[in-house]
Amino acid sequence: MQYNTFLRQDDGFMKTGRYPYSFTKQLNNSIDGFIREFGVLDIDEGYSLSFENLDELEQGELVALYLESIDRDVSECVWGKDFTINSEYVCALIKMLGNPSQENKESFADTIQQNCISYFENSIQDIIDSRCDWVYRDWLENAGFDE
Repeated sequence: MQYNTFLRQDDGFMKTGRYPYSFTKQLNNSIDGFIREFGVLDIDEGYSLSFENLDELEQGELVALYLESIDRDVSECVWGKDFTINSEYVCALIKMLGNPSQENKESFADTIQQNCISYFENSIQDIIDSRCDWVYRDWLENAGFDE
């Protein structure tokens, strides 16, 4: 768990200290930042951002935070969207186990990364859509508009 320093009320007193920052909060903050940086703002409709339009590094960051927020449940995500016996995951695993060369290890790692991204894409997009609404309302408030 990441710890951040911030002011919080504890027993009626404001205290500065190091308190745990949940992975869900970190995920929301990261998404909010991506929305503000890469999102498209339509004054009448609000913000929009597509997970698939983020680059691989940003997608990976969101997937890592999402995995932490769901208590690291990786039981199915390594498969991606293909749960068959001839999936890319199984083939890359067998290839790496049969010949553990650096190239095969990197190929396996890339397969796992892509599978996790594709597996969680819809779940993360749902969070992005929800956060787009929140960021838009925040933007309206800070810009002095009434809803």
